[in-house]
Amino acid sequence: VFGIEMPAARKGFQLFDKAGLPFGVVPGNHDYDAMWSAAGWPPVTDPKKLTMTAEALGILHAGGLDNFRSVFGNDSEFFRDKDWYIDSYNGGASSAQTFTAAGYTFLHLALDMSPKDDVLEWARKVIANNPGLPTILTTHDFLNAKNERKAAPIVDFHAVDPRHNNAEMLWQKFIAKHTQIFMVLSGHQH
Repeated sequence: VFGIEMPAARKGFQLFDKAGLPFGVVPGNHDYDAMWSAAGWPPVTDPKKLTMTAEALGILHAGGLDNFRSVFGNDSEFFRDKDWYIDSYNGGASSAQTFTAAGYTFLHLALDMSPKDDVLEWARKVIANNPGLPTILTTHDFLNAKNERKAAPIVDFHAVDPRHNNAEMLWQKFIAKHTQIFMVLSGHQH
């Protein structure tokens, strides 16, 4: 993945950088250094039993963000010494930016996929340090195609490791408690 996707991503984001536009990048499941079938969730081997469920497909777990941080880390060419890049956590796996549009200043929180409680605590501090700023939160996996706060079955970080917060937990523990968050952006789901 790193040999193809990260150089292409770098090239694309250089357009934002050259234009002087503030931005944040969140890692998704394909941005991790490794992915493997999680113990206790093996895929079925009989093609007749294959369905689009975690029980049939298994669940993948991911780990390591060194490749992601080498391109989008807090000390990367994109974010080092930028006044709008106001904070980061875990080397830039989660980050915060400000930007101005239509005469308003906004706060943007870019949180890693299925963020753990320590990431949420960091994000709470960022909001506390920026009171009243209208806030946009971006994370990789938040809503599914049915508009539900449920993870994609085969990449459910919380099912594999309960230290990760799934989308509903992210809503309950963090988003619903901060009224200055007015928008959540995500991808991942088809």
